[in-house]
Amino acid sequence: MEEAGKICLIGAYAVGKSALVRRCLGASPPASYRCTLGLSISRASIPVQGRAQVFSLWDFQGSGSFGRVNVLCLREADALIFVADGTRMETLRIALDMRDQVLGLTGDLPNALLLNKADLKKLWEIPENSLDELAGQGIKAVKSSAATGLGVTEVFANLAAETLAKTPPPHSRSYAPKTRSLSRAALQREEQS
Repeated sequence: MEEAGKICLIGAYAVGKSALVRRCLGASPPASYRCTLGLSISRASIPVQGRAQVFSLWDFQGSGSFGRVNVLCLREADALIFVADGTRMETLRIALDMRDQVLGLTGDLPNALLLNKADLKKLWEIPENSLDELAGQGIKAVKSSAATGLGVTEVFANLAAETLAKTPPPHSRSYAPKTRSLSRAALQREEQS
């Protein structure tokens, strides 16, 4: 089956990106933490308007900034999921910084910010009014939990639907590669930082 698009997951270390991918794939998150080294790519069938669509899910190694290698991997991305850990406030700052940086390079792609680990309410550090504040800034922020599945399916399905609404179906695309790519100037700015 032909892929309908590419969704990239971006965020700091240990925010639950890989666990969210596993949940999207229909598997439970692992019992213990495993760090992604570099990049992990999976294929997921995501229901959009009653029909399964296959998307590649690019799970980037967590970090505090977005490096040149990762910038190159963003080529032809169709949607972005930025992930923060609700039990660690600094990961929200990192996710928002990465969001600004990445959208500055890729342009306005469908995207969402997941405030993950909502099942750990007693450890939550992100203020309750943060969702409203982020919405006021035009950021789609959703509380999620890879452990329970809260918000996960909905975010992937919504981004998949937005992606397909912006992109013609695969059978109507020409053989030419996608024209959306990072400009030489954007890559040079990234190399200098």
